[in-house]
Amino acid sequence: MRTLTKQLCLAAGLMTLVAGVCYGLGYGFYQHKPLRDADYFSLYIGDKTFCRTVNYYDDKGDQKKVTALLSYAEENAMSYLMRRFGKDKGSAIVKACEVERHEALRANCRTNPDDQVELVVLELNKPLVKQQKLI
Repeated sequence: MRTLTKQLCLAAGLMTLVAGVCYGLGYGFYQHKPLRDADYFSLYIGDKTFCRTVNYYDDKGDQKKVTALLSYAEENAMSYLMRRFGKDKGSAIVKACEVERHEALRANCRTNPDDQVELVVLELNKPLVKQQKLI
């Protein structure tokens, strides 16, 4: 009789624990709001090129390497947009973006050497894309 009582109490306690965890998870997912396209625009995930690398080669005077790094970063950012927004909307966003703005990228890298060049590219293009109401 005692083992039956212990088993019932243990089962009731575990059910209460599981129900509490499930309620907490359900409440958390209920409160979660999906991200808007404008939020996804700046959440870059992929290969990284850091501004300090660009600054290093710029200080050395290797303009060919700097141009290659900036072009690579722009290509990474545009391919991220294509992956994130899909074929149709992604290509419309990429067409709206300006590339080959290397002087603006260099200036921004000088002021913020710890940033990623891909994020700088996305942030420079965000107002243009918002203006065309794509995000």
